[in-house]
Amino acid sequence: MRNIQNLLFAFMFLSGCAQLRQKEETNGALQQLPASEGQKKPEFSWEKQLEQAKKNPELRQFLGSDLFFKAADASLKGDVQTAVVLYKYLRELYPKDSFVGKKYAIELIRSGQLVLAKKEIGHLFFDQGLKDSSLGLVLANLHMTNSEYDKAEHVYQVMMKQPEKMPEVCVLMIKVQRQQKKLKLAQKNLNKCQKIFPKSGLFSYQMGKDALDAGKFDLAIKNFDRSLKKEPALTQAVLGKGLILESQQKLKLATKLYQDFVDHQGDDSLVLQRLIQVMYQEENYKNLLPYLERYVSDDPTNLNMKVRLGILYTDLDRYDDAKGVFKEVLAVAPNSDKILYYLASLYQQTANLEEAVQYFNKIPAESDLFSEGQLQIGQILMTQAQDTRNEVVIKRFKDFVRESSIKNAQLKVELYVYLSSFYESVDDVSNAIQTLENIRTEKKYTEGHDFYLASLYEKNQNYQSSRQIIGSLLEKDPNNAHALNFMGYSYLETGEDLAKAYSYLSKAIALKPNDGYIRDSLGWYYYKMGQYEKALIEIKKAHEQVKDDMVIAKHLAIVYKTLKKYNLARKFYVEALKNCKIESEKLEVQGAIDRLDQLRLPASLEVRP
Repeated sequence: MRNIQNLLFAFMFLSGCAQLRQKEETNGALQQLPASEGQKKPEFSWEKQLEQAKKNPELRQFLGSDLFFKAADASLKGDVQTAVVLYKYLRELYPKDSFVGKKYAIELIRSGQLVLAKKEIGHLFFDQGLKDSSLGLVLANLHMTNSEYDKAEHVYQVMMKQPEKMPEVCVLMIKVQRQQKKLKLAQKNLNKCQKIFPKSGLFSYQMGKDALDAGKFDLAIKNFDRSLKKEPALTQAVLGKGLILESQQKLKLATKLYQDFVDHQGDDSLVLQRLIQVMYQEENYKNLLPYLERYVSDDPTNLNMKVRLGILYTDLDRYDDAKGVFKEVLAVAPNSDKILYYLASLYQQTANLEEAVQYFNKIPAESDLFSEGQLQIGQILMTQAQDTRNEVVIKRFKDFVRESSIKNAQLKVELYVYLSSFYESVDDVSNAIQTLENIRTEKKYTEGHDFYLASLYEKNQNYQSSRQIIGSLLEKDPNNAHALNFMGYSYLETGEDLAKAYSYLSKAIALKPNDGYIRDSLGWYYYKMGQYEKALIEIKKAHEQVKDDMVIAKHLAIVYKTLKKYNLARKFYVEALKNCKIESEKLEVQGAIDRLDQLRLPASLEVRP
């Protein structure tokens, strides 16, 4: 009998009218083939057709060829049920052809007919005596799926008697024996297999795993090392040893183990993944980068690793590379809110503000990041309006605040605070105040917003309104240290009642002695009272606690200037200037610097601190 693989070539050389007629009849029969065994049988006798083909070599070749072509085509198209039926008939035509048997068994497994698949593979493996290890492994696995451990063990034992036996089979046999609680036999075979396969590291690895399960870490590492000495590329042994080192927080040793492996044995994805994880734990970002790049290059479908790479590029200021990676991820997951946010933030960080707005706007409304994205857009548009003072840009910002507040009521307060800050920055304090007053009844309006509104009233010298707002806070909580500080500083600035100012401030400092802003207010009180050394002590403490506040730095400069320490005064005026956010403040501080420069003594005459 010719093997089915030769049918493809034989078919090409057959010709003639009688043969053509036979082929047409065969095709007609094939078109009526059932899609599965569960369907109703066709009217013609399929068994009769098969019997005729078995007696007629030419018909068998035609029928076999068509069956094979159609079965292979059905399999490729994913029509598993049709492929099963076709291979079954083909198997009847060629019962001794192992190639057909294997194909039939594969389709049976794919269709979920595991009992029939097991029967077919068992026939091939035992009855036809195939020395095919892949068949044996599949058969044993099918038995294992059915919890038929004794039958799986028998298959492994037969395979171990074959000339081309594999160490993997020995390991699987030991595993089955352990599942059956044949522990002594399993241990005996483990020692025996190690002698049969002296170059294999699998058995030392297994001994290491046993020691690891027993909590004997030192013994486990010794066995893993023996395993790696025999097989340096044995991933399981590297991972076993590495995980012990990680659990013992020996991260540098774990890093070296994984690093040596991937550098010398290739980019095993599991080991490379562990290496990346450990380097992240050590914050060893610079050395991590090439390994993370290798991982992503080997597996570009791993989006989590790509995101990690994008974040790492960002941390290393490689913004263009980060953008490229996030865009690749976005191409696969276009609605990922986190990626859209990362990408928008990158463009914002690199001053590509229009692109930032574009990506923030793409964040879906149902995302947890949607509100934050809208607020970031508000900040960007506010900054553009402040920087350009262009009417078109300002209108765009105001329109965004109005429209977004209507669409997203929960954002209204924060967006109106941005609008108020904009008005303040362009010295339109009255509009800044009115903007905040318009949202005082909103649910998300807080005590912090009241402090901001009160400070705006102070700027407008409307002390009655500012004190009324803060006074209402003190009525609710007389121990509100920040409200006490505000009231004290307000009386201090106007100079109308320094005793009352001190009363408020002394109570505030008693409540929050480490608050830099309150310390500054107390220091400013001492300055107003002419107690400059005391003022210096308090304001220096305030500056140590709040490094970036314009007012504290300015107060420190004024005290140093009064004490004629002009170099130090200039130093803190410059620091205050750097922290100014409003144009009028910048002009005020710059004017103070100019006046100071006219007063400064030569360095040789200046009083040192």
